[in-house]
Amino acid sequence: MSKELTKMDINAMKKADDLVFRCNGSGLTDIEAIKRPDWKEKERDPFVQDRRHVIEGVDTEIPKCRKGFSMVGCHQFCEITTSIIGTLRAGDRIVIVWNEDGYRNDYTKNAGLHVDTLLIRIYRKELRKYVFMVSQSICEDNSARMITRA
Repeated sequence: MSKELTKMDINAMKKADDLVFRCNGSGLTDIEAIKRPDWKEKERDPFVQDRRHVIEGVDTEIPKCRKGFSMVGCHQFCEITTSIIGTLRAGDRIVIVWNEDGYRNDYTKNAGLHVDTLLIRIYRKELRKYVFMVSQSICEDNSARMITRA
């Protein structure tokens, strides 16, 4: 199991503008919460930078020799991610599941498309409590896929 989430991790995800899920083929995923400065901050300081909080080394299920990338922009307006983050508690453990062609069907197969999904499993007190689909990508087999060869 991966490390436990802290209150800071959860608060960073709640306040973030964007959430980035990145697996570089190591078998672990990093979750990056990015907070962008608003126009008032930019007006006061034109050099103000994005603020980032990275949750490193989250346990991952991904096919061997594969990398994964998914970004949820403006996630505060997405009912799925706000529901996921709303269920998280300090001490929870999460597992990121990169599902390559897991929901592919004959229609997408005949069209030459791949269906990749990103799931998150939440464990509380060592028991699997919730499973959510965070994002899904339907595209041809190219560099735009959510899951690519490492």
